[in-house]
Amino acid sequence: MWSKPWSYKEGLTIGAGLLVIGILLQMTVGAINWDLFACPVNVIVLVVYIIALIAMHLLRKRVYLFGWLSHYSAAVSALLWVVGMTVIMGLIRQSPSGHASNASTDLLGFSQMISSWPFVLLYFWMVTALGLTILRASFPFKLSRLSFLLNHIGLFIALIAATLGNADMQRLKMTTRLRAFPGCKSSDSPTTQCNYGKQYKIVPTHALSSSFLFCAFTNRQRAPAIIIIIPV
Repeated sequence: MWSKPWSYKEGLTIGAGLLVIGILLQMTVGAINWDLFACPVNVIVLVVYIIALIAMHLLRKRVYLFGWLSHYSAAVSALLWVVGMTVIMGLIRQSPSGHASNASTDLLGFSQMISSWPFVLLYFWMVTALGLTILRASFPFKLSRLSFLLNHIGLFIALIAATLGNADMQRLKMTTRLRAFPGCKSSDSPTTQCNYGKQYKIVPTHALSSSFLFCAFTNRQRAPAIIIIIPV
């Protein structure tokens, strides 16, 4: 192992090392607070990250690790680890992002997988391998690689935006008034305020009528009848 060229063994070993480091960070530091990455912090982090990717690409011939990260063995190894963590996330009931998990029963943070250090480190490794692969395939540019580049660039944007844009997502609660008219007619007064958490109120630019959100239904129930069947 660790003899050049590196293969899947080294990739799986690196993933195991990141998993152990993430578990230690989770047990000592705690879960990641994504609220700290709200705009403009996430924009600054993105710019620094892209500059770091370009620097790693330029140093790929001097540092073997940087060159290997753009190889398919690194990408497949990272993908296997992330898929495994995603399966664990699907098997464990996830807590809402605004609620704190029980540290005594969830030392690894798997009940909030998106905020757990093991998942984030493995996810960061996969995205880094993807970014370096895009840079390696882009220079020199060839028209035959256009479909490959577009697919991978789109995936890179989706993964980065879903992570760094998480802090700017707002969950709103809107209370509307509905009068049960036939045919799902809306109420007379539209809704003009949304509750954000427990302390803030947001007034939308346009008032929202409840007809966009709800529809009145009637449910009729009949009393059960007792039937006695006497065989002949």
